[in-house]
Formats: sequence, structure tokens, C-alpha cells
Amino acid sequence: LGYLPPSGVDGRSGPATTAAIIAFQKWQRLARDGEPGPRTRAALATATRPTPVGAGTRGRRLEILLDRQLVLAIENGVVVRTIHTSTGAAGTPTTVGTFAVYGKFQRWWSVPFRTWLPWSVAFVGGIALHEYPDVPVVPASHGCVRLTAGDARWVYDFSSVGMPVRVLATS
Repeated sequence: LGYLPPSGVDGRSGPATTAAIIAFQKWQRLARDGEPGPRTRAALATATRPTPVGAGTRGRRLEILLDRQLVLAIENGVVVRTIHTSTGAAGTPTTVGTFAVYGKFQRWWSVPFRTWLPWSVAFVGGIALHEYPDVPVVPASHGCVRLTAGDARWVYDFSSVGMPVRVLATS
């Protein structure tokens, strides 16, 4: 259903599987605990691949759904990945709007926070999708779009400069 890349489907528990379960729970509006409990398994039995929120059928794009805390990676109108994220906290929200990737950086130095941001995909101002060691199930960043290590690298590889990025407040 696109919550794990094909290479991650190995039948074993681990951080990638937990992040995929959380993404599924977010899409289904279930409790976000990362556990494949009875409600999650029941929802999986009848689940279908998520669909894009915005219009468009050509090329690649990203949709960041603030209310669900998800990133949708879309290619030719089809969601190819649904990814768990943590966006900006209430005091430092992620900017809503339509943007384009303006830079990709394997390691990007954050001047205000004095830290490296691996696998950064910048799309507005100093805001980017990037790897971060803590990706809670709620908004917690200073405006960026936090991703787990494996998901950040996947998004980096999926993205290109000029690719559309749409940040939506509701889905």
C-alpha cells in the first residue's frame, strides 16, 4: 500500500516497520502507537492505497498533510509512498502553501539551531524535509518536516529541484 518501500517489506519488526505502521494509523485516523494491534489489523484487512489530496496527474510531487502529520509522495497522480512525519509545533508552524524544491543537501547546516540536517530537501525559506532522530506522532519541529533516517533518504532520492511541494492544513 506504499507505507514501506518494496525493499523494506521483509516480514521483520524494526524502525522502518514501526514508522510505516504509524503512517498507516495516521491515514486511517487510528491511535498512533506503531503497534499492529486488533484495530490496526482490522483496518489493514480492507485498506486501499491512499489518494492524493490535491489535483494533478503529471510528474512527481509531495503533499504534506499537517492535520494527519503525513507526507504523500506522488508520481503521475498515484501515491507511491505515505510517510510518517512531524511538522512544526504550534509556536513554529510549517508554512502552508504551494512551493517548489529549491535545493537538495546531503548535509545542510542549520544556522539558528547549530546542527546538521541530513538528507535535506528545501522548499521554502529555511524549511526542509530532513532526517531527524526524533519523529514524534505530533507536530514538534521548528517548522521543518522531520523524517526518519530511511524515509529521509528515500524522499531525498525521490525529489528533484523544481518539484512541487504542497503543504496543506487539512486533508
